[in-house]
Amino acid sequence: MLTVFMMLVGLVALGPISPAQAAGTVGTGTAGSCTEAALNTALSGGGLVTFNCGPNPVTITVTSEKLLLQSTQVDGGGLITLSGGGTTRIFNVAIPGISLELRNITLSNGMASGTNPGGAVIAAGSLTVINSTFINNSAFSGGAVFSAGSSLLVLDSTFDTNSANGGGGGAIINAGGTATVARSTFVNNQDTGANGGGAISNLSGIVSLVNSTFTENSAGFGGALLNATPGATLYLNSSTISDNTASTDGGGVYNSGGTTNITGSIVADNSAATGANCFDDATPGTIVSSGSNLSDDGSCPFVSAGDIQNSPNIDLNALADNGGLTETMLPQASSDAIDNADCGLLVSEDQRGVDRPAGSSCDIGSVEVLQSTYALCASYYTGVVYSPLNGQCGGGQIQIDPTNETFCIDTYTGRLLYLFGSPCNPPRRAHVLPDDGELLTCVSYYTGVNRAVGSHSQCTPAEAPNTIPAAP
Repeated sequence: MLTVFMMLVGLVALGPISPAQAAGTVGTGTAGSCTEAALNTALSGGGLVTFNCGPNPVTITVTSEKLLLQSTQVDGGGLITLSGGGTTRIFNVAIPGISLELRNITLSNGMASGTNPGGAVIAAGSLTVINSTFINNSAFSGGAVFSAGSSLLVLDSTFDTNSANGGGGGAIINAGGTATVARSTFVNNQDTGANGGGAISNLSGIVSLVNSTFTENSAGFGGALLNATPGATLYLNSSTISDNTASTDGGGVYNSGGTTNITGSIVADNSAATGANCFDDATPGTIVSSGSNLSDDGSCPFVSAGDIQNSPNIDLNALADNGGLTETMLPQASSDAIDNADCGLLVSEDQRGVDRPAGSSCDIGSVEVLQSTYALCASYYTGVVYSPLNGQCGGGQIQIDPTNETFCIDTYTGRLLYLFGSPCNPPRRAHVLPDDGELLTCVSYYTGVNRAVGSHSQCTPAEAPNTIPAAP
């Protein structure tokens, strides 16, 4: 099954290619000035390419792939999408020794035709991806990225709904170099053919996955991850693999001939005909645990110190914006992930940049759950909600149990108000506090006033997080 992968290392796609050599600014301040022709002009000298397309998001559709012959950096400023229009790959880094760096940009609807790999990017040189999104790209293999160069680095990025139609690697294929992926999320990527790795396939070389989330990916085998061939090595640390599917083997991780080392990670709630979470199909293929891993069955060899097998309490919330640059799966208060990891095995911050530990020990997986608890007190006179950090309500205040209560949010200040049954008249809006274990508010260290925020969004340095409702 894996031999088809090794036929795909050749990088030059069939069909017409538009050479480009890099550097300049795309656009003159308006959306209309940001065209493919302007992009081609900016890609003409080597170096940094930026965009001046106005204050709103802009999509530039390309009609031919951009063949890069010199090292290039492309920064979309968080506003630019480059689309292949469902007809062409977007970038080809064809020469070993040159590099492409993508920052703050979205690559969508790239397509490599026939059995060509790399729907959005194919790289014989090095590729760096920072704070970027790859969505709805497709190819025979490596639906978004096919990396056959010396290095691939992915940070703070999202790979969503990319697909391979027979060669594996719904989002990424690493074909021999060293790849590092950190603080990134892979969701709904798939290989629709008979091969594996719904999100990432490591054909050879070394892949390190740190503080990342894999969910709702699917493949014939290795619903999320495939580590293939003798000598291939995959490291998984401080990450979450959940709700992925394989039609045959290894709903989460499929190891074939290489070595997969798993540390401080959740591999649970995946599904497959055999090996719901993990499957190792070959000798000398080996899946190794370095400890502090969590699973809901025995298909992963989680028998090292701190491992938890057959847990009935995985209890992860669905993928959501819990703060940070990428979406994550937040463990509920009842999850066995909380406080059960050896902090010495995990990285010092979680996927969102939250310091570990937040409780008595570190949490298994990509998210460290904030656990600060403060009483809620409401002013009799103004309805403003306070959380005195000493836990005692002051004069003119009453302590309240937030369970099933409706609060109001001041639209302008974000302050939380409790109006004792009175309606939240505009411009205030009604708000029901979330379930236990989710972020209630951020509490000012100086005034004690609560500011309503989304679940596990970041509090400022002058605020404390208040996460679990405290009954009076």
